[in-house]
Amino acid sequence: MLKYTVHFTKECNKVEKALCEIDKKISEVSSSLYNEKAFLSKKKYNNIQILTLLHFKDILSKLYWNNSFYNVELKQILTKVKNYINAL
Repeated sequence: MLKYTVHFTKECNKVEKALCEIDKKISEVSSSLYNEKAFLSKKKYNNIQILTLLHFKDILSKLYWNNSFYNVELKQILTKVKNYINAL
């Protein structure tokens, strides 16, 4: 009988942490966007921030289960995600 085993490494913990940070930032950005619309403020809001965060989340979740899904090193993506989140 075949057994499916998942081997978790230190990189998996980094991916989980990055996914949690993305979720946290998505909630912050979406709540600020909601408040801007609800209170009719004249600030312009940017939907691209949420779309970019969702795109990063999709990439990281695919890489979490299959490290060779993309032809990019995991460290590169993690640094891009971290830099993007810190820039917001």
